[in-house]
Amino acid sequence: MAPTMLELDRLEKRFGNSVAMADVSFSINKGEFIAVMGPSGCGKTTTLRMIAGLDKPTAGEIRLWGRRLNEDEPWERAAPLVWQNYALFPFLSVRKNVEFGLKQRGVPTASRKAKADEWLERLGITELADRAVDQLSGGQRQRVALARALVIEPEMLLLDEPLSAPCRRNSCVCIANSKSPSSTSPTINRKPLRWLIES
Repeated sequence: MAPTMLELDRLEKRFGNSVAMADVSFSINKGEFIAVMGPSGCGKTTTLRMIAGLDKPTAGEIRLWGRRLNEDEPWERAAPLVWQNYALFPFLSVRKNVEFGLKQRGVPTASRKAKADEWLERLGITELADRAVDQLSGGQRQRVALARALVIEPEMLLLDEPLSAPCRRNSCVCIANSKSPSSTSPTINRKPLRWLIES
């Protein structure tokens, strides 16, 4: 059995007197694809934001390989979040968007350009490297966002509504945020990574 990579232990998030989510616990093994499903407002995106470090839990723990992450900043975690709208920087070229995370981590110019070009090639968008993001289709923007996340070689990849565009084959180890109208709280659907790659 694959080792446990990520653990959420009785996670809770409050915004003032409003409870966004409470008592959420689950674990993810290395190599798993996990879908967090539920209706709007049940805490799916809030869960992803806390794993990524964009929001701090009110209570509970997030652990990666057994180490508590609650206080770590986003750039200290290997868990980039790809947003539903991709959140690309409109003032940067495709290549500069992909390089961004490496630049924030102090990677030298030549090395980050080489790594960005590698991921542009792997996702089949090399010819878009110097293009402005407002000249891209939705599927092309998704691949740029994935390249930007994957170029830092993350431990896991967090995707918000990842199957709303037709490029899911390019995803890796993921926590996916999908909607399921039959539940009032987040539920977990497990499938092996192979399912995502081959579907």
